[in-house]
Amino acid sequence: YLVDIDGSLRVGVQGDNTAHLLFADTGTNRIGIGTTTPWGLLSVNGNALAAGVPQLVVGSSTKTDFIIDEAGNVGIGTTTPQGLLAIEQGTETYSLYIGNQGSSTPSLVVQGVNGDGNVGIGTSAPIAKLDVYDGSAYIGGVAGSRFIDIGRDVSGYAIIQGRTDRGVTNIAADLSLQTAGGNVGIGTTTPGNLLAVDGNVTMDGLYAM
Repeated sequence: YLVDIDGSLRVGVQGDNTAHLLFADTGTNRIGIGTTTPWGLLSVNGNALAAGVPQLVVGSSTKTDFIIDEAGNVGIGTTTPQGLLAIEQGTETYSLYIGNQGSSTPSLVVQGVNGDGNVGIGTSAPIAKLDVYDGSAYIGGVAGSRFIDIGRDVSGYAIIQGRTDRGVTNIAADLSLQTAGGNVGIGTTTPGNLLAVDGNVTMDGLYAM
């Protein structure tokens, strides 16, 4: 190793004063790997790495838990991340688990393996590709436009409701179905008319046919 006159520590190849494997700047209390100008407490410069050599690895070549490859992509459970963040699941229950500190109920989970990629919001055991528990899902619409509220009302009944004001549940709007064509079936999967109901219908109030 070489010790600079300012007290910094450089570790590199003997006789080469430009290439340093490790640089400790005692003036700023920063450490650099592959750089002599670390701008964080620990800075890793992977610009000079050969192809296929990762910048950071946690684990071994046969069991890699965490990796940052030469392109800066982050992999968890994989050595070849296919995006900026890639998570590959083994036998764990969740690929992704996000929750409040100290809470046993997650805000968001993504299940892999036997969970087949089911996404749960407010539940740790989603039973469908998207499972929103104890709440509603707002679909479409920006400020000032209409959107659909799918979920439950204050009494616990399942609803599909058009609305005009996001976050205000008592402002209802018209709901249009099949505006591009097609029939609507209630109690049937083969509606033969614009509206087909298989079963009894109770109607109250004025109506037009």
